[in-house]
Amino acid sequence: MISQRGCVQVRAPADGMGLGSRQFERLFTNHLGIGPKAYARILRFEDAIRSKSVSSHDWTQIAHDLGYFDQMHMIHDFETLSGKSPKQLTPHFEILSSIALILECHSQRLAS
Repeated sequence: MISQRGCVQVRAPADGMGLGSRQFERLFTNHLGIGPKAYARILRFEDAIRSKSVSSHDWTQIAHDLGYFDQMHMIHDFETLSGKSPKQLTPHFEILSSIALILECHSQRLAS
């Protein structure tokens, strides 16, 4: 599920473990405290944040790259998981990108 960035149907990992979908969902929820679909949404949300932080892609491209049906589905996940839309969070990603660039330059200077 992690290697596929949350873009997986519950049936695939269940089949891979020789379990039925319902049995897999119960075991998953018992071990992690959330269901596999909720976990997959969180993974895609995190991947969208990571993608925006390190690339110049717009939100439409990121939604497409992550397998969302359309940008509105991604926006819905953002609002559900963070309380804000991607557009509202974009300034924060720009700050994080700047900090990451400064830290990378600093660590390269220390290494030389």
